[in-house]
Amino acid sequence: MAKKPTTTKSLESDVAAELEKALDLDLNGGEGGLDMAASMEDLEAQISAAADELAREGRSQRSEPANEPQAAKAASQPKPAELRPVESRASQPNGFTPAPAAFTPANDDRQKDYRTLLHGLNRRASSTVYWVIAFISLAWIAGAGGLANLLFGSDIWKIRTFDQFFARPELIGLAVAAIIPVILFWGFAAMIRRAQEMRIAAQSMTEVAFRLAEPENLAQDRVMMIGQAVRREVAAMGEGIERTLARAVELETLVHSEVSQIERSYSENEARIRSLVDGLGSEREAVVSHAERVRASIHG
Repeated sequence: MAKKPTTTKSLESDVAAELEKALDLDLNGGEGGLDMAASMEDLEAQISAAADELAREGRSQRSEPANEPQAAKAASQPKPAELRPVESRASQPNGFTPAPAAFTPANDDRQKDYRTLLHGLNRRASSTVYWVIAFISLAWIAGAGGLANLLFGSDIWKIRTFDQFFARPELIGLAVAAIIPVILFWGFAAMIRRAQEMRIAAQSMTEVAFRLAEPENLAQDRVMMIGQAVRREVAAMGEGIERTLARAVELETLVHSEVSQIERSYSENEARIRSLVDGLGSEREAVVSHAERVRASIHG
């Protein structure tokens, strides 16, 4: 117990020494800062002096007579011919500039009805009737040839000139009977094809008339499509908000668990420190009692 004042004095002296060292370091640091500021000022002065020297050299070079060859001047200065294309391009009217291609989105709902209507207007009649009439014509001509062979024999196939053909009137009648129906067949086919085209045109005009007579149906369809798109977006936003709230709840529970774990560890550490302090106090008392016994034994 007699050595405690000496220990406290030594601690006070150590603390005072550390404070003096810290103050010395702070003062030295301040001097270093002053030295740094002075060095920066010197650097700025050197830079300004170098800039002045460069400016003087440039003025002296401009004041000297131009002794360089003309080729160097031509190389250093841009040629007017090189600038001419730029001026010509700049002087071109706006008509020469190509217009950017207009791209439309592939999923544009506004173009769907227009494309449907355009497809209906551009429909063409079927050409099946022409093929049918061609087969009928071939069959009719083949039948006429077979009938001529049965009626007049194989002598008709030996005719090589028009004179021989016109010399037999029965062949002229047979040819007329074979050709006129074929012409009528093809005229009938053209009439059928034209009727189909007229029917398609009438259907297209009727569709356009219905669209013009009831525009609210198209507007209703578009409003429904927009409503469905808005509903999908709102549902997606709701799902995103729900996921965000779920993550926030998870984070809150995680933070609460971490805080409770920190509190438990803090309480455990506090209990351990208190037990250590109590143990150190008991050890100190034991050391003091042992020292008293040693002193008593020495004096006794």
